[in-house]
This record gives sequence, structure tokens and C-alpha cells, in this order.
Amino acid sequence: MTARGDKKTTFHAQRSCSKILLFSIKFDIRQKLQIEKCDRVYNQRQIRAQNKKFFLICTAFYNLRCQLLYSCIACLVYIS
Repeated sequence: MTARGDKKTTFHAQRSCSKILLFSIKFDIRQKLQIEKCDRVYNQRQIRAQNKKFFLICTAFYNLRCQLLYSCIACLVYIS
């Protein structure tokens, strides 16, 4: 992947993360009920995605402190 492609991918990941944070505010209670399930799914996907470039983006979502459930969903979208 070119440097330009990497920058574009990073931009989309950051933009998605911002949208996820705004969206998750409305669903905070529901989110808390699903954190454990989401974390299990994320960990399973993480193991399967170790050799994929988007794994780094998935990890970045967590490092940016996005809400857990919705960052997990974003990771699944990018890894799939």
C-alpha cells in the first residue's frame, strides 16, 4: 500500500471514530450491557487478524479511547 493510501485509510479511521463517539452517547446504557460480549468478539477477531494491516487501525481505535462497543464494531468492519 502506498503512503497516500495509508494516509487516506488513517483519515477514514479517525473520521469513523469521531462519528462513533457521537453516536455512542445516545446508547450509553445499552452499550454498558454489551461491553463483555463485544470484548470477546474483538479478541477473537484480533487473533484472526494478526497478519492483516487493518489490525493496526483496530488497535488505534482502542488507543483513541473510543467507546468500547462502537469501536469494536468499527474494528469488525475494518478487519472483515
